[in-house]
Amino acid sequence: MKAMQFIVSIPRYLLTKAIRVFYSPISSSHPACLQYREVIELELPNEEWAKIKVKYAGICGSDMSLIYLHDSPFAPPFISSSLTIGHENLGTILELRDVDGTPIWLNELEVKGSFACSTEAYQGQQLCTYHIALNLMAEGKLDLASLITHKFNRADYEETIETTASKVKTDLLKQYLSLMS
Repeated sequence: MKAMQFIVSIPRYLLTKAIRVFYSPISSSHPACLQYREVIELELPNEEWAKIKVKYAGICGSDMSLIYLHDSPFAPPFISSSLTIGHENLGTILELRDVDGTPIWLNELEVKGSFACSTEAYQGQQLCTYHIALNLMAEGKLDLASLITHKFNRADYEETIETTASKVKTDLLKQYLSLMS
């Protein structure tokens, strides 16, 4: 299986840091720390884990900070020799052992919170606008598909990184990277 990984390598790190001053696409090209490569499929460590076949992966700000070397790759949680990029994933459960699968789908769809919101009357109740938005999404009345402005195939991962890095120029709101063949 293939994955986009950040390879913790001092020579790659220093080379990328030096060249990206003049040529920013270096951050997602061959000599950089980011590599699209074959990886070993790991066994599940115990009964409390599930195996997920990832179909789509989002690349967020923390991934971009690492790719463009704004974060230290030597600080936790990046202390291993490689880190697979992308933690906003959508996929299919391939293997589920003797474990309650509810947290897998529940946590994936649960919106955690908001720093501040107003209140409005909604369906006879006075609700926080944040909760109104959640209700509208749950009822299918709020289509969030239009928020995904860019879609990429896995072979185009370099373009994905460059487009995300220059989101002001490209009008990117949110992108996804399709990992399916």
